[in-house]
Amino acid sequence: MTTTYFEDFDVRAALRDFPVGEAFDARMRSLSVDELRAWQERCFASLLVRAWQIPFYRRLWGRVGAEPGDVRGLDDLPKLPRFTKSDIMASIESHPPLGDFHGAEDGRRMILHTTSGTTGRAQPLLFGPRSREIQNILLARAYRLQGLRDDDRVQSVYGFGMINGGHYIRETLLHYTRALLLPAGTGVETRSVQQVRLMRD
Repeated sequence: MTTTYFEDFDVRAALRDFPVGEAFDARMRSLSVDELRAWQERCFASLLVRAWQIPFYRRLWGRVGAEPGDVRGLDDLPKLPRFTKSDIMASIESHPPLGDFHGAEDGRRMILHTTSGTTGRAQPLLFGPRSREIQNILLARAYRLQGLRDDDRVQSVYGFGMINGGHYIRETLLHYTRALLLPAGTGVETRSVQQVRLMRD
């Protein structure tokens, strides 16, 4: 069965789990330190279950002898090895064209972007609707915590090519704020003189 992006994602459930604005402030103020830690532990446990299903993490953690159940909570996190972009690029090389680090599932709706490639070959970035929108929600939180208001105007000068930047800023502002967005893009996409006119107008 073919579904659209919005049919693959439950926005109400995401906003319940990851509130924005006043709802986020109210939730955080209502939690005790112990309740916050318990919530973080539940989220971490869920991530661990998913990570063990992804070949990249099974391989990475298996190299140091880690097995499911060895890491039971946030205090055990130092038992897991860190990874670098080199590990991700090795995953892509060994499992072309996208690697096996992202956890994409066959048949699921995926969004493809890349890193800029400024330090080498561009790295693919894959999102499902849920992970994409949670990324957008978290950025909306950051904007609001920095003082973004409903009546603000935001001029985004991030590019709209394969790089994620301009796209997820646009999605964040349109989906989770009421600010007016001017998606100018880079000086190549909208000449600098025109951008100044947009700001003035």
